[in-house]
Amino acid sequence: MNDLILRSASVGTLEATSLTVGSISQDKLFGFANLVDPASGLTAVALTSNEVDADPTLGTDTINTAAFDANEAVDITLPPAKVGAYVVWRQSALADEANAMDWICAGTDTFEANQVCSIGELAAQHDTTAGTDVKLIITPAATNPGWGQVGSQCHFLCRTEGKWLVKVQGMKLGTGAVGTLSFA
Repeated sequence: MNDLILRSASVGTLEATSLTVGSISQDKLFGFANLVDPASGLTAVALTSNEVDADPTLGTDTINTAAFDANEAVDITLPPAKVGAYVVWRQSALADEANAMDWICAGTDTFEANQVCSIGELAAQHDTTAGTDVKLIITPAATNPGWGQVGSQCHFLCRTEGKWLVKVQGMKLGTGAVGTLSFA
């Protein structure tokens, strides 16, 4: 159920002090729709490449800026999908090796069905969620990657308990014709 709750309003000039849809803030909805950081409520987390190599579990309501170079395959676990939870993953270093980065749902969580994500124009660079998928797998590349350049990012938002929405933005390097994205 998507309720619109307006906490205060004045006639003449409309002043909204708290705007939510269901239990998700307007900041998070706008951030997700536009792939920008929500204006408030998220904690910045900086991750080194070594910290990512250790297969981190991400926290709820975090902006994770990772200096990860894709030097090895990694499993990145999302927090439990609770309504309103928001997670950002952003590259601050070039992920320029062909090792898979797996974002894995926690517990019995899954990705919502029928989401189309893409990092390029080739068939191996886009996929659609099946609703039973528990992993987003992006494999960057050493040359011409479609994802992994500084600024590449993934946004995760939970609007339904146990389900993640995901948006991916690949910053390509060169032609961007190499690398893969899939759900499993």
